[in-house]
Amino acid sequence: MDLTREIGTHLGTQYQTSAKGNFSLGRLVGLLMIAIGVGGWWYNCHLATTAGEFYIKLCLLGPLGVGGGILMLIRPEWAGPLRSDSTRAHKMALIAVIAFMFIASGIDFYRLKYSQVKDNQPSGLSPASWTPSLAARPNSMSTEVTFLDRTYRLASFNQKQHATWEFVTGEEKIDDWKTLVTIIDRPDARTREDLDRLAEGIMATYKNHGGQILTAKTMQDSGAIFNYMVAAFEEPAKQRFELNFVKIILGPRHAAVMVYGVRITDPRDYTNKAKEFLNRSSGDVGRALSNASLPDLAKLPRTVF
Repeated sequence: MDLTREIGTHLGTQYQTSAKGNFSLGRLVGLLMIAIGVGGWWYNCHLATTAGEFYIKLCLLGPLGVGGGILMLIRPEWAGPLRSDSTRAHKMALIAVIAFMFIASGIDFYRLKYSQVKDNQPSGLSPASWTPSLAARPNSMSTEVTFLDRTYRLASFNQKQHATWEFVTGEEKIDDWKTLVTIIDRPDARTREDLDRLAEGIMATYKNHGGQILTAKTMQDSGAIFNYMVAAFEEPAKQRFELNFVKIILGPRHAAVMVYGVRITDPRDYTNKAKEFLNRSSGDVGRALSNASLPDLAKLPRTVF
């Protein structure tokens, strides 16, 4: 009997030690979850205010990390999914964490997407460092730009990878244009080395999609160094060439890309017509891009359409 009692006492002590160790580990995991949740929440807010974009997944991760971490700190034995022997309190606690995640995520998403853009949000390029060949109209929410004495209206915005705005002339549509102005915000490029890598990446993308690089060089305008290239895409089925005149510049905080696209069509000889356009107009387009001033990207709409 004494031996049985001694074995029982020993096993009980081992179980208590093991349970205590598991609880301590659970609380450490809870602290880590809270740290990750708060960090993800902060980074999403920082990204929204500095680059005008944010990640929907981080809207979910932040509240989940905080709510789940607090539960782990308070009741580490409730970690993991519901079990057949889960108590009513355990079930209610998990439901509360999930409800908190959805409510907080919804509020965070709405706040980041629809709140007023702060005045200190970087516009990608400083208008003061450019001459006004391409300037936005002074609206609180700018939707038009002027380039080569023509007015372009905003026709498309997407943020699949980077914030991208596309402008067409009044009589054209986004799926059927002859000239197109595209502006791309690139907050991932912040140094001269980043700018060169960005230009090389754009050039490689053009080549991978069948483009011919007609010109590629580094230029300087009013002290600002930028990369300039001209790419041509032949589309025999549509009897046309698409020419892209590209300027990649580093602003005060990060880079931006401006592309002027032209489609040259001729059922009889689109190749010679494209060559004539290049000989006649490429100099004017290049100078206009060199002197171009981007609109304030903080005032451009960021609703996908």
